[in-house]
Amino acid sequence: MSDSKKYPISPYFEIKNNHPWYLDAEIDDLSLYNQNFKVVLQTITKNENINKGWRDEDLESNIQLLLLIDYEELEVWKYPVDLSFDKLSLKEDVVSFNENSRIALYFEDDQAVMRKLGYLPKEDTLQVHNIMAELPNYKIATYLTGGPYKKLTFEDDELQIDNGFEEFRLNILIY
Repeated sequence: MSDSKKYPISPYFEIKNNHPWYLDAEIDDLSLYNQNFKVVLQTITKNENINKGWRDEDLESNIQLLLLIDYEELEVWKYPVDLSFDKLSLKEDVVSFNENSRIALYFEDDQAVMRKLGYLPKEDTLQVHNIMAELPNYKIATYLTGGPYKKLTFEDDELQIDNGFEEFRLNILIY
């Protein structure tokens, strides 16, 4: 597992602990843009070699996991929560800000195609609009939960691996 830290780390938790002013929001209805989200995950998986160490054979031979034999059960998630989604941007759907305006989150893929991932909650629109107006060089940090995981259990000193899946959730910090 030690070489699984080669992907870019999101500063999400560092900002929440050390930055005095930020907006923390969960993307609404991530499943509505499922195809775009799949492309993002494929891009990240390819660019960051996420699959390395994820296969059952890799997990069975991972000495760090095997040392955890004292635990009854362990979940190993494919996508680390602190994975950085590079090339994120925010855009308003309505050019002039009004009560119907929504802020969408976009990801720029390897072919420079902007892919909509979803919307920020409506109640955060005014604050995000103000951040975008006041901080033209605002930054976005990510926190991803869910996705495929493997449940590792040890029974009679034998490693058992079961596959599972939990719905994706994407939180972002705008600062």
